[in-house]
Amino acid sequence: MSSDLTDHSVNETISKVSNFSKPISDSNSTRSCQLCNWAHSVVVHPVFTFVIIVIIVANIVVLAMDRVNISPQELQVTDTLNSIFEYAFIAEMIVKLMGMGFKEYARDYYNLLDALLVVASVVDRIF
Repeated sequence: MSSDLTDHSVNETISKVSNFSKPISDSNSTRSCQLCNWAHSVVVHPVFTFVIIVIIVANIVVLAMDRVNISPQELQVTDTLNSIFEYAFIAEMIVKLMGMGFKEYARDYYNLLDALLVVASVVDRIF
């Protein structure tokens, strides 16, 4: 009887450990952080990807507006828009890191490129 109880406890522990190591995309995985659950549901939603693509295209358009003889008003508008885009990309990185976890986030080289660009923009803003 005691042996059955011990075997059951060992099997339950192994099951918990294997569930913990499952990829986040697995629908059976459990996450203790409600905010992480929300972030994951946001990241996997197709609208999230669409919104990020729209922001990227808009950022490209604003960057293309930069020229030598730009008026002070246009410069202020483009600087403000670039700041908004920067905050959007920072938010994207944070939500993806929370929703995917660092290991899953780092598996995609585009995420690493995005993170490099976000960090570079933050460093540029600081200095």
